[in-house]
Amino acid sequence: MFLRGTRRGSRELKVIAVLLYAFGLSLRKTPGFFWLLSEPLSKSSVQDWMKKVEAKLRFEPVQSWHRTIAVDESVVECGGRPLYVWVAVDAYTRQPIWFGVSLTRTTENALRFLRRLRTRCLGDPVILTDRGPW
Repeated sequence: MFLRGTRRGSRELKVIAVLLYAFGLSLRKTPGFFWLLSEPLSKSSVQDWMKKVEAKLRFEPVQSWHRTIAVDESVVECGGRPLYVWVAVDAYTRQPIWFGVSLTRTTENALRFLRRLRTRCLGDPVILTDRGPW
């Protein structure tokens, strides 16, 4: 899918960039995370890689039924800066449903993650959180 030597960047870098974009990180923010790792990457490169992958794979999430969902966030150090990873799992099966990454831990980021999560669920699931203010 990705030919070696045609563009700058390793195959692993391309795969990670495409996955971050496919799982909801904006096209504008995806290259920003690689700048934190001292890996310069352009928005157009991610867009080109995504077009190649979309031609072969389907990234449309399928809505599914979940009765209860547990949501938590965790901070990860990346290049000396904190990144916040948001994860949602089915409370009964412990199957991952969705994840997101943000540069800050704000109510706005939490609500954005929860809105995206709700679009991937059928019905009206109960969402459990730890003591977050959102």
